[in-house]
Amino acid sequence: MHASNNGIQQTNWLLTVVVILITLLALAAFDRMSRREATVMAQAASMPSKRAIVPLRLGAEAAAVPAADGITGVEAELRAAVERANTAFIAARGEADAAALQFVATGAWLAEERAYIGAMRARGETEQWRLLSIEFVEVRSNGSVATVCTREHWSVTRRGTTSEVRYFEIYTLFREGVDWRVSQISYN
Repeated sequence: MHASNNGIQQTNWLLTVVVILITLLALAAFDRMSRREATVMAQAASMPSKRAIVPLRLGAEAAAVPAADGITGVEAELRAAVERANTAFIAARGEADAAALQFVATGAWLAEERAYIGAMRARGETEQWRLLSIEFVEVRSNGSVATVCTREHWSVTRRGTTSEVRYFEIYTLFREGVDWRVSQISYN
């Protein structure tokens, strides 16, 4: 009987540790995403922004059709992936439903957004994000891994208050099949 109680106690202790770790990860993701609208990069604010329009084409099709500014190939695919990720982000936050991110996100970013949106939904809240402008600063790829740096200007409405924020964002993307998916976004 004594050995059985020790096993139960160890199992209970282990479950408690796992729950605490999951809670801490969710809180960290929530905190990181909450700070997003409060962060404004002074350098980005002083630079003019432009919106690069990229057709939503994938694979060989993207290489064959130039974007509005003459960008083709992998760079056009990556720009389009960032555009799709921003569109999905807007929908997910606006509906408090992470399903919109399913085909554009993976890894840490998807986990952070699911945690944040779950907490937002639990509070009965939504956020209205609108991308006012985006400038593609740098696009690099190395096989199935890529980095896209942007300057973005957003309008966000939360709890009835609207504010404008500017970010310098670094997207890390991975190719999954023929699609690029955003796995991480760093910003300041």
